[in-house]
Amino acid sequence: MIYWKTKSNLGACLQYGLLIAVILNFILFALFTLTHRYLKPHALLIINPLLGTNISLIHVQNFGLVHNENKAGYKTRTTDNRNGSSTTALMDPNAHVHNTNAILTRNLTCIGCFKYSYDYVIENTDICDNSTELVLLITSAADGFDQRNALRKTWLSFTKLRGRLVTYVFLLGESSKGSINDMIVEENERHHDVIQGSFLDTYGNLSLKTRMAMKWTVEHCSATKYVMKTDDDMWVNIPLILSTALPRFGKILDEKLGGVCLKNEKPHRDPKSKYYIPETLYNKKTFPPFCSGTSYLTSLAVVRKINDVAENVPFFPLEDVYVGFCLEQLKLHVFKIAGFYHYNPLSRHLCWYKGPIVFTVHGLTPEKLQDIWNANC
Repeated sequence: MIYWKTKSNLGACLQYGLLIAVILNFILFALFTLTHRYLKPHALLIINPLLGTNISLIHVQNFGLVHNENKAGYKTRTTDNRNGSSTTALMDPNAHVHNTNAILTRNLTCIGCFKYSYDYVIENTDICDNSTELVLLITSAADGFDQRNALRKTWLSFTKLRGRLVTYVFLLGESSKGSINDMIVEENERHHDVIQGSFLDTYGNLSLKTRMAMKWTVEHCSATKYVMKTDDDMWVNIPLILSTALPRFGKILDEKLGGVCLKNEKPHRDPKSKYYIPETLYNKKTFPPFCSGTSYLTSLAVVRKINDVAENVPFFPLEDVYVGFCLEQLKLHVFKIAGFYHYNPLSRHLCWYKGPIVFTVHGLTPEKLQDIWNANC
C-alpha cells in the first residue's frame, strides 16, 4: 500500500513537473519574441537586478563593459569598443546576492559605445520654428494618457496662446501592449505632440528617452534658445519662467544646467532600492554634480554638447545622473535655481503654485493639477 502510494505520488510529481516545464518554455518563448521585437542585433534581454523588478531592454555594448575574472562559471565575451563594435555578456541575474565576480564593470568613458540607434516610431518634425524661444521635453509613460491630458488642459494651455514661442513634446517609448501603442497613434493624430522611440518604455530606459529627446531637439528645434526637460507629473509655471528665469539666468544657461541640482550625492547600495547601483556599475563614493530629472533648464548650446558627447559615455540607468556624467566629460557645471521643487510641499494654498516664487513642483496628480489651474488667485 505504501509502495503504491509512493508510485502514485511520483506519477503526480512527474505530471506537475511536465506542466511546469511547459509553462517555463512558454515564458522563455515569450521573452525571446519580445527581445527580438524590441532589440537591435547584438543586444540582450536583461532581467536587471540593478533596477528592481523592471525588465530593462538595452544594448549591452552601451555599458562600455570590461571583463572581470569569472570564478562562478558564467561566460563573458567582449570585443573592442574602440571601433564601436558590440559587446555581449551573460550576467549572473543574482550577482548582487551571490557577490561573485561575474558582474561586468561599467567603464566611466568609452569611444562610441553608446550610439543612439533607435528609430522614431512617431517623430513630429514641425513642433518648433524660428520664433521658438523655449521647448519643453516632457517624459511620460506610454500608458500615461490621463497625465498627458491633465497637462494639456492646465499649464500647457499657455503654449497655445503664444504661437510657437513656447512649444512642447511628450517623450515616449513603445509599450509591450499593441493596444496601448495604437492608442498613442490616435492620441498623436489628435494633438500632434508625441515623440516615440522604438525602445521599450520602462523606468530603466529613461536614459534612452533622454538621449532621444536631445537628439530630436538638435535635429528639429535648431533655432530655439532654451530647453527645459521635465516630467508629466509636474506643475510648471511657464509665464514665470519666461518673465523671470530666462532673463535672470539666460547667460548662465549658455554653459550650465539649472534646477534642483545635487552635489556629493551618494549611490544607493541597498539591493532593495529602486535606485540601487552596485559598485561594479559605479564604484566611486559620490556621483558627479547633476540636476534632478524632474525639471531642469538649459540652453540649446548645452544640449548640442551633451548630444555630441553622449555616445562616449556608457549607458547608466539613472537618467539624471547620466546627464551629470556627460557634463563631467564636457567640464560643464550645474547650478541651483530657487523655486524648482523636486517634491510637493504639504499644506500649500493652491495660489502658492501660481505665485511669483514657484517655477516647478513635482509629484502632482491630474486632479491636483486641475485644482491649481482652476483656483481663483
